[in-house]
Amino acid sequence: MTTVRNSIRNSCKQPLDEEYYYIDYGQRCHIVHDRNGIRHCFSCGRLIDPNIGGSSVVCSDGREFCTICSENGVNTKEMGAKALDTVYGLFDIAGITCPRNRISLELNNMFYAEQVLKDKKFYGLTTTTIYAMRNKPNTYLINIITGLHYEVFLGVLGHELMHVYIKENNIQLKKIDEEGLCELVCYYIYEARNSKVCDVKIKNMIESSDPIYGEGFRIMKKRINGLNSWNSFISQGTIQ
Repeated sequence: MTTVRNSIRNSCKQPLDEEYYYIDYGQRCHIVHDRNGIRHCFSCGRLIDPNIGGSSVVCSDGREFCTICSENGVNTKEMGAKALDTVYGLFDIAGITCPRNRISLELNNMFYAEQVLKDKKFYGLTTTTIYAMRNKPNTYLINIITGLHYEVFLGVLGHELMHVYIKENNIQLKKIDEEGLCELVCYYIYEARNSKVCDVKIKNMIESSDPIYGEGFRIMKKRINGLNSWNSFISQGTIQ
């Protein structure tokens, strides 16, 4: 979100002749609306406050979605399975191999995130079950928040599947490097999907001030530059 000056009309029908916010989706609004509490879509970040012409859908756990994300949200096992197939396909192209028959995907609402995980910023989480005593391979459970726009969901899923890859291959990384690598995979997926939602998410990743996810992503993005493929990036040990 940036502020600019111009004399055009906002969707509230009043001229924008002073500083106003410009959102990545082309939306503009007066700063006064922000002071009154602008609301954003939980999934894509679009403005949805009625004062600026937006509309929304509020789900049972209180999260608010724009109508676009509501219509394209991942809320069923069938949609989750479709997303898995899509991400596996992109992983195959990149040379990233995950044990498909040992990975389960569950969708959770915010009540689960707050009451079980104690995490109000929850988007996704991967849990590993280790069977060291029985000499069985690890199994993995990926939990992702419901309602995310399909494109956003793909990025979160790719991030979590990369945690599985790291665990499967016993790659030892500092937290900033591991999260940065997973975010790099998320970036790769958004880039491959090439949609407006993905473009905005990429911009947010590049500009992120988060000391782990944002900085980690930029570290890994710098390391992969100049290499021919994801496969060479992984096989050459450049990630460490």
